[in-house]
Amino acid sequence: MTLTEANPAGSLPPAGTLVRDEESGRTGVLMYAGDWQDPCTSRHHDAAFLRPVGGGVEWMTSPQAVRRVPGGSQLPLAPRRVSSMQERESPARDES
Repeated sequence: MTLTEANPAGSLPPAGTLVRDEESGRTGVLMYAGDWQDPCTSRHHDAAFLRPVGGGVEWMTSPQAVRRVPGGSQLPLAPRRVSSMQERESPARDES
């Protein structure tokens, strides 16, 4: 079953929405839902990634388990922080 078959168009909220993971009972912010390739097995499958409100470690669940929290709104997604290692590895910009 594909993501579209399991969740007809428009049934999954957009990224940034407060949702409940019915499999774990946890509430979090939907970061992504769709086709995902497992880096260990190279298999593709439907997945949803959520993170705790206020930040923290993301977790993966089935898109079918994602439910919008009643009264929950779409939260602004903060840009990812760049680690100091990534900053050192970035090419220098020419400021002229």
